[in-house]
Amino acid sequence: MRLGFHIFFGKRSMGYFLTILDLQLNEEFWLEGEEAKHLLGSRRIRLGERIEIQDQNIRRFSCEVLETERHRLRLSPKEQTVVPKEPSLKLWLHQGMIKEKALDWVLQKSVELGAAGVNLFVSDYSQPLPKGKDLDKKLQRWHRIMVEAAKQSGRALVPELKLSEENALHQIYGGPSFVFDPYLPPVPLKSLAPMDLESHLILGPEGGFSREELKSFQGKALSLGPRVLRAETAALAALALFGGFFGDLADP
Repeated sequence: MRLGFHIFFGKRSMGYFLTILDLQLNEEFWLEGEEAKHLLGSRRIRLGERIEIQDQNIRRFSCEVLETERHRLRLSPKEQTVVPKEPSLKLWLHQGMIKEKALDWVLQKSVELGAAGVNLFVSDYSQPLPKGKDLDKKLQRWHRIMVEAAKQSGRALVPELKLSEENALHQIYGGPSFVFDPYLPPVPLKSLAPMDLESHLILGPEGGFSREELKSFQGKALSLGPRVLRAETAALAALALFGGFFGDLADP
């Protein structure tokens, strides 16, 4: 007889919205700009509803909708809500530059999985980093993706995003570093000591890493199992594994 189990996830809230104002309980204010546009258009907010607003001081309030106009809403903060803590384990994801669609996915999900930062770098088989006007456009797009992911998942802070022409395998870090590569003898993840400092997870692009560039790596090699994963799948699997073993993903 084959046994199995099922996992059910409850319905989550719609996340929070941002304001540059300094909010106070029961002091009415107007929400304008893109946040108001989203609520009035896509969300179709109604009078009397409650929505969560995070202000410039990283405080979050449950606010009642008092009035709506074409491009703005009048709100009243009725209750200050708890802002989830950032993970104590500062996980940096170092991702060899990959194609745009896959990269969008990695940036979005790395925020949800608790990454402290994402470093996009070039390697032997990676995509090139964008430059000039294309770089400016891409940075704006990537920042928007990460902000929206933070709001949706409830994270108060948006992870840092870096771009580097230097291969992450050649860099020296202040905390332990790990590379996920199917061709190196792996250290068992369960054998690692508990970590509460900054750690660095290094993953290659679609073509992986060359044997030459792996020779200079001074950290430990880890495995993601017997199957060859796509670059974007590997990045999220690594973050989830570390978040479960050493971070807050397994917290009750």
